[in-house]
Amino acid sequence: MDTFFLNELKKCCADINSDKENASGISEVLEAYKRIIVFADLARSEGLLALSEACENLNQGDAAEGFLSRQIMQIVDGIEPRIVTETGMNEIAADDNVSYKRLIMLMYHKAAVMIQAGVSINTLRVYIQSMLPVFLREALLKKEDEEEKARQQKKNDDSSKWVRALCEDNRVIDERDYSIINQTALLLLELSDAEIQRILRETENKDIVTAMIELPGRARACIFDNTSKRLGAMLAHDVMCRGTVSLSEIEKACVTIVKTVIKLEADGEIAHHNLTVLKFVIGIYDISDMTKNNGL
Repeated sequence: MDTFFLNELKKCCADINSDKENASGISEVLEAYKRIIVFADLARSEGLLALSEACENLNQGDAAEGFLSRQIMQIVDGIEPRIVTETGMNEIAADDNVSYKRLIMLMYHKAAVMIQAGVSINTLRVYIQSMLPVFLREALLKKEDEEEKARQQKKNDDSSKWVRALCEDNRVIDERDYSIINQTALLLLELSDAEIQRILRETENKDIVTAMIELPGRARACIFDNTSKRLGAMLAHDVMCRGTVSLSEIEKACVTIVKTVIKLEADGEIAHHNLTVLKFVIGIYDISDMTKNNGL
């Protein structure tokens, strides 16, 4: 690490440690860290040119944000790393800000250099955190943990709403309806929880999601009741957010589930069920597929 940078960092941390009650300064550092992660994520997902537009939202009148803008624009303009580093250090040396504001400038400088080098966001995150005094680092990690819990809670709340909505579909499941979708629903209602769990382990999630698009609410509930909260939330999200799916795709997914049941029963892994009708229905769909594949 450059001697000047290290000395400046030490001085900033010493000053900040003697000014721990500065709520405004602490808030600014935490916001600066958040901004760094946003910029790094933007660069990784959309490329360096996307940072140019992001810089337009920075407060050029603020010493630290103006500094970040100039460093980022050098990167966007393709200035070689050595020049970006040297101009950054020159600006910091000439600036008369101290304490929290100076630390933020050091954070912005190191972040800009690392973004230009293309390091991973996780590496950048850990490095910038290492620059902070211990009490600030702890405050940052606590805030990140609280925000992550809030995001997770919102996600769980949304997923719970989706699960309830999907299970409230009260379509009638008619034993006289021999469509593969209806017969799959009847089968799920007949199976035990343990059997459904065994079937779900043998079936790819994409087939479960596709079948659930048209399964009635009671049949969907049989699936949700036998998955973890996390998997259930993921399935509900995928069902609700899935784009247009053809009826033939949904029927194929149901066929896959039913064939899994037939195989597990033949292998003695689930109890015996009367699958005569299902095998007949599956036979019809297999013949239909053969006809389509042969162009008949």
